[in-house]
Amino acid sequence: MRNKYLNCIIVFFIFLVSQEILYAQAPGGINANLRLWLKADAGVITNGSTVTTWQDQSGGGFNAVQNTVSKQPSFTASSEFFNGNPALNFDLADDAMTTTASITSRPYSFFVVYNSTSTTVTPRRAVQGSNNWLMGPYNNISRFYAGAFVDLGDRAIGTKATINTGVSTAAATNNATFYFDGRIASVGARVTATGALGIINLGGAGAYPAQTMGGSIAEVIAYNTNLTAPEKYRVESYLAIKYGVTLNPEVSNKLC
Repeated sequence: MRNKYLNCIIVFFIFLVSQEILYAQAPGGINANLRLWLKADAGVITNGSTVTTWQDQSGGGFNAVQNTVSKQPSFTASSEFFNGNPALNFDLADDAMTTTASITSRPYSFFVVYNSTSTTVTPRRAVQGSNNWLMGPYNNISRFYAGAFVDLGDRAIGTKATINTGVSTAAATNNATFYFDGRIASVGARVTATGALGIINLGGAGAYPAQTMGGSIAEVIAYNTNLTAPEKYRVESYLAIKYGVTLNPEVSNKLC
């Protein structure tokens, strides 16, 4: 009996270790079609208190960079807003970073963990494309725009970390869905919004550089595919546990 319990403990330990290794290699262990992975607890290169380079963890080398000192975001090593995890802080003036990652067509699945430290009710963007595409605190509301607004426009945002997920299928119509902390927050099941990002940028870089952020970003994850519902849930669960975000209990039952 003693050996039986010992074997169970060993098996459980191996399972935990294997899960940690898997999650370290990809968000939620989902590696296929991973286009960009920026996380503030890895690959952040600073120049004093500001960030020059945020290294892509996807393996693609699509680093986010900013060479102009005045536009470099600041770095917080342990943020109270992100469950003690680090974050990059983008001011409302002109902080911006540009990656070499691009998503030029649908389908795609996009995740960003961020907050808003400004209460300014103006168009603001956490992530934007070289095309007119955004996720972020637009008018101090969590929004997703891809040629049309996909969200309901009713999710106010503050300093508390939030997980925003934007999904777009290859369908001609009814193709896009927005999730706020795991809950569907778009009109009906899907919205027709056919835009793709182009080059992925952070803060005031991209199609609308004047629309800066005024908040902090802890993690950005992009796939150039539609994740399945279980895959999406694994990525969101990974982020929720890490950043202390409570996912809506219905999240595992929703289709992407």
